[in-house]
Amino acid sequence: MQKKLGKDEKIEMRALEIMRGINLPYHNIEHVIKVYESARNLCKNEGISEADTRLVLIAVLFHDTGFLVRPDGGNHEAASAHIANTSMDSLRYMDTEIIQVKKLIMATKFPHNPKTLLEKIVCDADLAIVGSDGFWEQNENLRKERGIENIHEWIEQQLKFMEEHTYFTKSADNVFGEKKRKHVFEMRLKLQKGG
Repeated sequence: MQKKLGKDEKIEMRALEIMRGINLPYHNIEHVIKVYESARNLCKNEGISEADTRLVLIAVLFHDTGFLVRPDGGNHEAASAHIANTSMDSLRYMDTEIIQVKKLIMATKFPHNPKTLLEKIVCDADLAIVGSDGFWEQNENLRKERGIENIHEWIEQQLKFMEEHTYFTKSADNVFGEKKRKHVFEMRLKLQKGG
């Protein structure tokens, strides 16, 4: 006998189904799964309740679905929030839950300016990659997605971004901060060597 799926499983499947349709080098299903795993761990490390963790995880699964309708990335957060709203509404989530998920998604809009701990966790999870092992490969995928040909220019842009970036939660800085600082150092070396 097959187990009947609950609405949380259905909403997760819906988000992943949408992300499978996005074939960008960086903003794709693999990115979303990594953000999901980071968010789950950050919620645990920050002592977030099960109910709030559930909303954070729904938000990160949907946070880049807007690339389906905005492949150029322009205001994809609003499109993602709309897709989450429609999907959650169809499964009869409470209005308060839908509103919270939309706020969490909108918190990922650059420049990040999260107000709540949950928004900080979502932003940190979205940029966990800058302090993770797969950074260089994913950074190259992002360069390709943005269509930037000049490697030196790209490294300069990324170095400036990473030097200005800080994690919002202590947990994220503890987990990703040291490796991020290593990547910044490596970028400086690449620029000294001519990109």
